[in-house]
Amino acid sequence: MNKFVYLIHPLEVQDLYKEFPLSKKISKIFIEELSTRIFPFKVFQINKIQTSKGEVEGYFILLPFTTKKILELPQEKLLKKLLKACKMAEDLGANMIGLGGMLSNIENIDSILSKKCSIPITTGYTCRVVTVTDGVRKETKKLKKEFKDCEILVIGQNSSISDEIIKYIASEARYLTWVSNNKEKSEVLFNQILQETGTVIHISKELDSAIKRADILFITDSMNSKCLEFVKEGAFICNLSGDRSIIIELKKTREDLFFVDDAILTFPGFHRWNASITETIILTLEEVWECFSLERKLEIEKMNKIKQWIKENNIQLTEVCNLDGNDGNFYYENANFLDN
Repeated sequence: MNKFVYLIHPLEVQDLYKEFPLSKKISKIFIEELSTRIFPFKVFQINKIQTSKGEVEGYFILLPFTTKKILELPQEKLLKKLLKACKMAEDLGANMIGLGGMLSNIENIDSILSKKCSIPITTGYTCRVVTVTDGVRKETKKLKKEFKDCEILVIGQNSSISDEIIKYIASEARYLTWVSNNKEKSEVLFNQILQETGTVIHISKELDSAIKRADILFITDSMNSKCLEFVKEGAFICNLSGDRSIIIELKKTREDLFFVDDAILTFPGFHRWNASITETIILTLEEVWECFSLERKLEIEKMNKIKQWIKENNIQLTEVCNLDGNDGNFYYENANFLDN
């Protein structure tokens, strides 16, 4: 049976306290420092995940660093720990490794790791973008509109991610705006989308006015969060940039908005996983032994493949949500399926 390993980490010290109750007697500062000296270790094993196309088993390996420590640590030290986790994956006989939480957002770490590890690695980003986009498409009933009638705004000045998202939704979007200062690139994409779908993309340099009109925003790059102060009431904010700081303040003041950065999928047998874990499992089921999603890059061909595999494996897109990188909830939700 094919196997996968998924690498996880605690979001904050409180998550370590939940995993190790006796550690509550130790100060947060000491726990943070101690975590940098602990080797990765296996926390869960899934004996069987089965779909209409086959079955796989998997392991979850914990790197005890919190998000704060991951951002503070020198890349060399973090890489050393990740390589230890990858060696554990090799020893467990894994065919695929998935990077969870903040591990998938550190600049270049996935591509560096993939060159030093014998097992293919994926961040799950392709599946996340596909399922967030498809999920929001279904959720527009909250706006009392069809997706095709929504004002859709894609923000990403220099991001190739923006291009692929536009290609993915263009055939169903009547009112699609891309904020970009790259005139040459914009014109090429404008002509391509027009020829392939008949959709006319509105290219704009005026971010403030475009934000005020948008029902759905796809954010693919870091940006000044103050620009989002004028988002219209009840809009969807899909943050696919990897920069969670963009929406922190907005979430505190705008309860009318729908914040989305992930999706939940249900497998046959009622396993529920977020998009990143789902991609890791699907690649293992389909025996696609390649680094599928790396370096926050998207390819429309891969997006369509993921969508097809989700359907063929009878996996249901349950909901979109805002996890802020805390996909750890699902390890504990599925604990009755897992062996420590």
